[in-house]
Amino acid sequence: MSTPSISSPKLSPAPTTFSQATPSQILQVCTMNYPSWGSPLTLPAHITREKHLSEQPLTKNGKWKTWILTLVDSDSPDGEIVASCETFEKRILVGVEDGDGVIGEEKGYGIASVFTRKEYRGRGYAGVLLRGLKEWFDGLDGERGVCSVLYSDIGKSFYTKLGWDPFPSKQIILELNPDDIVTSDAQAECRVIEGVRLLKQADLEALCERDIDAMKQRFKNETLQPRNQTRIAFLPTYEQACWHWSKEQFHVASRGEISEIKGAISASGNVWMYWYHDVDGGKLKIQRIVILDREDEERRIDELALLLQQAVKEASGWGIKKVIVWNPCEEVRVAARRIGETEGIGIEEEERQVASIPSLRWKRGRKNEKIVWDSDEFYAWC
Repeated sequence: MSTPSISSPKLSPAPTTFSQATPSQILQVCTMNYPSWGSPLTLPAHITREKHLSEQPLTKNGKWKTWILTLVDSDSPDGEIVASCETFEKRILVGVEDGDGVIGEEKGYGIASVFTRKEYRGRGYAGVLLRGLKEWFDGLDGERGVCSVLYSDIGKSFYTKLGWDPFPSKQIILELNPDDIVTSDAQAECRVIEGVRLLKQADLEALCERDIDAMKQRFKNETLQPRNQTRIAFLPTYEQACWHWSKEQFHVASRGEISEIKGAISASGNVWMYWYHDVDGGKLKIQRIVILDREDEERRIDELALLLQQAVKEASGWGIKKVIVWNPCEEVRVAARRIGETEGIGIEEEERQVASIPSLRWKRGRKNEKIVWDSDEFYAWC
């Protein structure tokens, strides 16, 4: 959700001040960016949603911040806001392949909603805003966090020039046959595939803890080649998943509906996935796929195929046309191709070039050639 103008600056930016927004300025920011990100909500509903998202376990108690750029010469008592963005804290697992296998949990930041007011676009204000943000990130001797991430919707070059380097953005799309899509009224009748158990939100807290424990163990056990690399993963916490669902539920509720099913797990209990209903975008986005069974490859693929079929059923029940998986592993790709052949589902594999490009900056601008981003899936999106 990072979409400033990318036109070449025609005028130099006027003197500005970079600061954290006050509550009244946050209201101005919500009103300012409503035309870009508020639809199909009304302005009051958009403002309510943003406040709601800032009060979730992931973001409350100051972990969500709104940053603004204001003109120095302004008649407004709050200053005239020309650009804004949001940040929130994220827990990150870091493994250093330096011979000692150092594993630790660090803090990082997600950057979202980079925005420049329409009448000020093309003057370089987004760059000024993000340079101010970089200075803040790198303050306190770099102790504020090890890295920051954003997801560009304007391609790769703009943010690369500012220090956020793009990472792989492959995805697989499972496109439903129009004849298989039913109305949302039939969602409750969505058939459960044999060998699969549906997951509700209450089921996921313990599963997220299992996932994190397994991820930490994997970081300790697996050695990257070549050595002297840093491996990171944004921890797939329950709080992170719930933040997505709080946004989902807000949009679903505005349509008078409830999304109870959040994912599915295999009969073995060692393979599961959870998703996000993007009802307005017409996509079921798989937040995360967890594979704990490492003994039997064919069984893993079989179970993944069943779970993907269940995701397709879930999408169908909501009238959603596409199921999206970010950066799938080879076994997920094999499973998707299999159900594409057996179920007549369209399968497309591609790399995103414009939208939702994961882009990362290490503290103090360290180059990313030796950074391996593990589990770069939708759950970490912001």
